[in-house]
Amino acid sequence: MIPWILCASLLGFANFQDDGKSLSFQLQGGEGFSKEGVEIQAHLGLARFELSPEESFWRACRKYTRKTDSSGKASFDNFPKDGHVTVFARVDSWFGMASGPCQDMDVVLQEGGSLVGKVKGKKLDFRFYSVVVLCENGFTIPSTPVNHKTGEFEILGVPPGRVEVRLQKGRWIAQSKEAKVVAGKQKKIVGFKITDEFQLAADPMVDTSKVVIQDASGKPQKGVRMWWSAPHLDGANRTNEDGEIRMAGGNVSIGPPPFVLRLASLEKGDQRFLGEFRRVKRGRAYVRMTEPLYLVKGQVTWQGEGTPYHLVYARTQGKNPRHWWKNLGEVEIDKSKGEFYFYLPEGEHQILASSVDGEVLVHDLVVTASEETPTVTLALPATGDQAESDS
Repeated sequence: MIPWILCASLLGFANFQDDGKSLSFQLQGGEGFSKEGVEIQAHLGLARFELSPEESFWRACRKYTRKTDSSGKASFDNFPKDGHVTVFARVDSWFGMASGPCQDMDVVLQEGGSLVGKVKGKKLDFRFYSVVVLCENGFTIPSTPVNHKTGEFEILGVPPGRVEVRLQKGRWIAQSKEAKVVAGKQKKIVGFKITDEFQLAADPMVDTSKVVIQDASGKPQKGVRMWWSAPHLDGANRTNEDGEIRMAGGNVSIGPPPFVLRLASLEKGDQRFLGEFRRVKRGRAYVRMTEPLYLVKGQVTWQGEGTPYHLVYARTQGKNPRHWWKNLGEVEIDKSKGEFYFYLPEGEHQILASSVDGEVLVHDLVVTASEETPTVTLALPATGDQAESDS
């Protein structure tokens, strides 16, 4: 039996000066396993962003990892005097979470639920497939491989509540399913069937020498400039000919839907549109133009020296008001000026940022189809070492 913990993705860290404060976290509850050697992760300055099922994450300014002793206690050194800490632990069918000011805490293990399922498809090599689970409370269970022979999977110790179960081939997202987990019960995930189209799209070596740009009705669009928006892609821009963009070198990696591009119609004064990947067929990737995007300028201000963080996020509410927020993207800020730029569609959105002490700043924004460029200002208070340096 291997005790282990799985936590949410961390998108960034900030440097702190250690001041020597020691904390300990005691594992409580659970049965049927040794409490020695269980990995505990303590996240300082943790803030949660609910962008979408695929983009729900915790952001921490620092992460500490220790294993418990024979009594189930994990001791940590060099915590800052002030701050907020969130602690995670997971072992077998149990999970635990504690959160509060920087002080000694108990991490109480509770019985989790389980997820079972099977990946289906013709002539699949199951060695490349894995399952990622994003939980309602921000906890993430990443990359659990499926059975190499049968494609089956079982995940224990899942926190009760709503989860997003994501099937991946390597780093490509194949499909995702939502489910509700109940403590002590097994939830079966059905519908993971891999088609030939996805296998082609998920293959990073696929020969896609042409990209076809279409309007909302499927008609090829001429005079469109395209920018790759995904970091694993080319990054260069192209101008299409006769509705098709020919790629230099003939090869380009195409990911599964939604394949998001930044497009600009030259016939409409360089108006930017959101492009959505539709399919791959005979060496062509079909991308459909959806809605126009409008420029939004932003400014982040803070006290003291140094940038508290380097990313800001945009999100919008889905059509279903009960559904999770939809992520519209993230951008880096200029480290010297604190400026950032977004291209966003019409509608009501939010711009989010997190300071190093975990405080989340939210700015409501309405984008309209006008020539005036909306501006956003996010003012961060002095935090951590910055506050001390100003005093």
